[in-house]
Amino acid sequence: MGVVRFRFDTTRPSTLHATSLRGALQTRCSIVHIKNPLLLQAGAVFLGAAGFLLTLAPSAPFTKELGVCESGAVRDVLAGHIILPRFLPGPIVHVPPLYWWIAALCVKALGWNEIAFRLPSLIAAALTCAIVFAWSGRLGLRVGLWSGAALLLCHFFLDAARQPRMDAMLAMFVTAAAVSLERAIAARAQAERDAAWYFAAAAAAIGLGALTKGILGIVLPGLVVALFLLVRGRLGELLRFDLIATFAAGLAIGLAWFLAGYRLGGRPFLEWQVQMNLWSRFIPAGAGGAGYCAHPFWYFAPQILRGFLPWSLYLPAFALAAWPVAGGRLPEAVVYTLCWFAALFIFFSSSHGKCLVYILPAFPPLAILAGWAIAQVQAGLDTRRRVRQLFRAGSAIIAIGAAVIVMAAITVIGYGVSAKIALRLHPTDRRFLELLVGQGLSAAFLLWAIVSLAGVGFVLVGLLRSVPGGSQQKRGDGSADLRQVAPPDQGELPIGRRPTRSQVRIQSLPLTRGRLGGGFLTACSERVRRWLSEMHPEQSPGRLNSEPFSGVLLAWGTLLIAAAGGWCWFAVMNPALAQSETLKTFARQAAALVPSDARIGHLGLGDCELNFYSPRPLEPISQISCADDSAAEQYVIIRKQDFDAMPPMRRTCFTAELEATPNDSIGPRLLIRRTRP
Repeated sequence: MGVVRFRFDTTRPSTLHATSLRGALQTRCSIVHIKNPLLLQAGAVFLGAAGFLLTLAPSAPFTKELGVCESGAVRDVLAGHIILPRFLPGPIVHVPPLYWWIAALCVKALGWNEIAFRLPSLIAAALTCAIVFAWSGRLGLRVGLWSGAALLLCHFFLDAARQPRMDAMLAMFVTAAAVSLERAIAARAQAERDAAWYFAAAAAAIGLGALTKGILGIVLPGLVVALFLLVRGRLGELLRFDLIATFAAGLAIGLAWFLAGYRLGGRPFLEWQVQMNLWSRFIPAGAGGAGYCAHPFWYFAPQILRGFLPWSLYLPAFALAAWPVAGGRLPEAVVYTLCWFAALFIFFSSSHGKCLVYILPAFPPLAILAGWAIAQVQAGLDTRRRVRQLFRAGSAIIAIGAAVIVMAAITVIGYGVSAKIALRLHPTDRRFLELLVGQGLSAAFLLWAIVSLAGVGFVLVGLLRSVPGGSQQKRGDGSADLRQVAPPDQGELPIGRRPTRSQVRIQSLPLTRGRLGGGFLTACSERVRRWLSEMHPEQSPGRLNSEPFSGVLLAWGTLLIAAAGGWCWFAVMNPALAQSETLKTFARQAAALVPSDARIGHLGLGDCELNFYSPRPLEPISQISCADDSAAEQYVIIRKQDFDAMPPMRRTCFTAELEATPNDSIGPRLLIRRTRP
């Protein structure tokens, strides 16, 4: 843990002043030593990530989230069925219930609401960012910061962080296990005493991962280590006692729940967990496997590139930067990260069932690779021209895309969308456009547009700085204004510091007013240069117009675009869509309307949010009839399209008591009451 020691100097006499606050004892405090500052910085990253995630409307209503269908397990945990909770009504849980245990604790503390169900995933996502920062920070503070930022601000990770499911928690434990195992193996090779602590941390992460999603919590870290040792020609180390003991301890933690579940559920529990939820997902449906989420082997490749936007546009630059050159060698941590990503990608791609959320644990290593590439370009460590060109090309595409989206949004708000174009869109996309037009030039929209365009401006300035000769501004007569060496005691001091004799100061004349506002652009560029030079004081004044500093501008521009886009999508647009589609009000009105001694049936495909928001249980039924059956439900919730499809004679037996008209593709829902046989 981080330890900060202070030295106090009380040798100076203090003086009292009646008219000021200087009567207190004046002491001087200087930090002498900080042990493990990376942990303190990781804590700050966690707080920053958690703060950003909490701005993404965690209290927005649920609609079609898959995790809402599993909320019955939390009700069952709260009812006392801790080992084998059930989805009420429905079968027992399909994975170990660690997520639902934690969600139940959040419900106890915060009540039955959306925040309590999303909070475990939000905290897990923030912790994953902190773990990624702490481990990749060994390659440099800049690598850690950009790795954490790339992970936090990619679309797929933000989406998973808001889902009330166990996937973000599994990604956190797999990440913790992978980095702990790498540190343990490296510490053991150097005969460090910390190796035992790293192995213990890995065992705990593996065990908790097994309690989150079963055998995956053990298999995924094992594949990462196995592939790394294979690449390094040290596969025999898999048989070392410490590594075997680590996985055995993690297996024991996860196995405790399986043994308790088998004692309660018997053979059906074992068949459900092993055959249905493990084996059947890896074999084709024709061989007895599950038929859902069936996709080709390459399915996850485009999904990862799309989900990792905008940072995936920097992956070509990373690929070239990592390409072996004569006399060059990748850092061991980068090699391990490559093995980490490859092991998870190959494993999930080889499975017959490929649900999109499965690939989430592969995003932390991908973010580390992107962060390393960004840091390489910023620091000027990779001097290959193609790497810098690919980095600039990726930044340019991001900026152009952001500018086009902002301009298109302003056009849609101002002029609307033609009916011909709207008919070609997906129904959800049409609803998003309707919400965008309805919001107009709201404060949230303006904030998103301004921050996005600021990011575009950063990228533009960075591209101009990186153009050969771009730091030489043209005079009005067409001659170049070259960099001039100034004595250290003359002129303006750069960035508030006195330059040394080896440093230079750039004296540039602004562009003439007649060249498309070039003078304004130059002035803005100079202000940005000064601000970023304070953010990156390691860049000497002479390098502020160089390639490395242009990389700083490009990366910061992408950061602003990603942060603004993620916030607008998940804090503004998605909650607005959920508010228009939710059945929250309908569920509570139906429960209040039905007499307390009557049961409520639910016919047809279930709307999971109805079960979540209804304060009373909804009994699933497969059919309704006019027969006078005292055991039958007198009140039924049904989709209007299903009710209209019933025979007319049967419909006459029921009366619609309540109707909900959510703005979704399913249509209205009805609460009907049986009136006569």
